[in-house]
Amino acid sequence: YTATRYPIPGMQYPFTTDQSSGFNTNSAADERALRFNLPLSFRITGFWLFGELDAACDIVLYEGTTAKLTQSMDPDVRRATNMGFYADIFNDTFVTTANTEYFLALKPTTVSNVFLKERVHASAAAIDGQSGQSGMYLATRVDAGAWSAVTATRPWMGLIIDQL
Repeated sequence: YTATRYPIPGMQYPFTTDQSSGFNTNSAADERALRFNLPLSFRITGFWLFGELDAACDIVLYEGTTAKLTQSMDPDVRRATNMGFYADIFNDTFVTTANTEYFLALKPTTVSNVFLKERVHASAAAIDGQSGQSGMYLATRVDAGAWSAVTATRPWMGLIIDQL
């Protein structure tokens, strides 16, 4: 997998809307995730996200629908009472398999809302110029069911990787 990108000063992400999605255990979609499927193997040690974690929730790394890493987030130990940047290290690490579908999910554990910032694009092709290209986008699901793709939206979340 090779990609060369050259920064253009002043260029902005090509998204049409920046939204905050609030959801909880009773929502129509009670998990929101960054879906990724990349052609290389790497070791995941942590995550980052831009959100508002006003309620208890978990950050879960799934391979398909199987949980591989989970980090519980305590709403009493948070950076602020509004939207902000969060980063944390999982208690373990996980090595991905190339060309395998994974999901980094924000999963509320109560009926109180958590919020995740998301970028909505005009099309899935508009994501191609960003890191991960069109292989990284929003996925949602309800009650641990199948994941649904939202290919023109990307959540403000990502991985902390320490080995390729």
